[in-house]
Amino acid sequence: MRIALSRLKGGKLARLVKGKSISLIISDIVGDPVEFIASGPTIPQESSKEKALGILKKRCWSVVPENVKEVLSKNSEIKEENIPDVQNVIVLSNKILVELLVKKIKEIQQEQFPELQLKCEITSTNFEGDATETGRRFAEESFKESSPIWLVKIFAGETTVNFESPPSESSKGGRNQELALAFFDSLIDHQLKLPSSSFSGITCIGTDGQDGPTDAAGAYCSDDDLIGLSEQELKTLKKRTSSDLNSKTSYNFWNSFNSGKNHIKFGKTGHNLMDIYAVFSIKK
Repeated sequence: MRIALSRLKGGKLARLVKGKSISLIISDIVGDPVEFIASGPTIPQESSKEKALGILKKRCWSVVPENVKEVLSKNSEIKEENIPDVQNVIVLSNKILVELLVKKIKEIQQEQFPELQLKCEITSTNFEGDATETGRRFAEESFKESSPIWLVKIFAGETTVNFESPPSESSKGGRNQELALAFFDSLIDHQLKLPSSSFSGITCIGTDGQDGPTDAAGAYCSDDDLIGLSEQELKTLKKRTSSDLNSKTSYNFWNSFNSGKNHIKFGKTGHNLMDIYAVFSIKK
């Protein structure tokens, strides 16, 4: 729809440039499809007006503004000689970022903690799924790890917060905070039922510094956060994590738990390279 209505998207910006041009692209979409990043202003595409009209007529034609109908109804054929000579180059993406992150982690380990045995690897750079389900799955998989050295698995992509019913006014959070909370909820549950033979934790970060409509980028947690808690204290905490997951108030939980120390807040970064999830574990 945006491409159909825009004078720049869908390759229209490139058509305004005379001669050769280079487009330097920062990707914020899983898989880096250049035609969808910022709606592809320098990626020549077929007109989408007919498709846009079909969708609007089927769903909401009666409330569409007249000027929108007029623009979409106009035939704007693109002449062959107007096809631009443009080179599109992705200069920064989620994949590039996590590759640099793994390199940096290894450098820090070698320089500052040479005695520490560590294996850091990228598991996925196009990860998607429900935030709560993903957090639980990451936790369950970490419980099964039997590595005698620190194992850090990096996942990159973007999960989704799903609502079974319309969100209430109290709902506040984001996919990274919810994913971390679901992981923490599973840590507590596992500790109550069957203490794990591994030490597990997770860090979830939105690279733009804003997770959902909040001032937080995400959150982190580990078994360290449960040390010294009695069975009753664990049960009380479990009720709280489960309640905040159900009410979609992950921000409220992390903002108050442990005096907010597990809440990650570093401000907006000015770019969006999606999310990074680092799951770490070691056999006890």
